Amino acid sequence: MRHSETTFRFLDRVADPYFAAVREVINDWIGRYPGSHASRLLTRFGSYSEQEQMGAWWELYLCTVLTASGWTLEPEPEVSGTRNRPD
Repeated sequence: MRHSETTFRFLDRVADPYFAAVREVINDWIGRYPGSHASRLLTRFGSYSEQEQMGAWWELYLCTVLTASGWTLEPEPEVSGTRNRPD
């Protein structure tokens, strides 16, 4: 991994079979992410902020686990009385 490279960009660039398998799993998970929110999640993965990247990884992981357990999720739902939207 290059010094100035994000983890997500590294995984997207490297051709090693081990990392290709990781990339395949992540792409599958992103493909299952609800609705049009996947593009926003991808933007956070590409961020140079480690906090944004780790938040995106955790959100994708939780979404995958919870939906596999039978839950239905709505990313960033509207909340009455505020403009804020929870992850």
